[in-house]
Amino acid sequence: MNYFVKLKSDAVDLLEFIKKPDDVQIKRTSLQKFFLLFNLLLFEIIFLLIFVFPANYIAEKFITVKETETFKYLTLFDALFLTVLLAPLIEEFIFRYFLRYRKLFSKAITREKWQRVFPFLVYISSLLFGFVHLENYVNDSWKFYALSPLIIISQLSGGLILSYIRVRLNIFCSMLYHATWNLLFAIIVPSVFLLFTPTFINNTSNYHLKIEHQVFISRSQPI
Repeated sequence: MNYFVKLKSDAVDLLEFIKKPDDVQIKRTSLQKFFLLFNLLLFEIIFLLIFVFPANYIAEKFITVKETETFKYLTLFDALFLTVLLAPLIEEFIFRYFLRYRKLFSKAITREKWQRVFPFLVYISSLLFGFVHLENYVNDSWKFYALSPLIIISQLSGGLILSYIRVRLNIFCSMLYHATWNLLFAIIVPSVFLLFTPTFINNTSNYHLKIEHQVFISRSQPI
């Protein structure tokens, strides 16, 4: 199948799932799973550029959004462990592991009823996943909470995509996708951006001032 035809097919299936989530798993080879995850990553990056950045820009016109100190002073190892390994593992298990019908559930709910309530489970879990990430920011004003959907729009949309992956493929694929996204946008992109950030240098007869930006700290250097 032509790649662009497959790309369109994946986009349509994702949109249909978002409109009305259904608990239907698809059988794919490892290579097909890889291309589906790649396509979803492409879709989410496009969404980031078209909707997330403008939404964040609008929010920051009204409030100052600052990240908590928790993720500000981390070594590269700490960042990899927390954001690429631990967070995807815990968050996928908490928010999406239950999003498949099991024999154990049959004692409490029929498959037919499960399919009826399933869309609400996906939407609620995605909302909770998004709003939990408000803890990443420091701001207690009413404007912050009023504009919170604009601030966490990336996590809200990401929650729906991760739910799609968990249902269509499996929990391990959603963990892998989650880890890949965090690796890209919590570590790789900030590190690349730093390469284009000039060092501030100010020399006078009395002092020499040099300010360098760092994405991660070193345990051997003072903060």
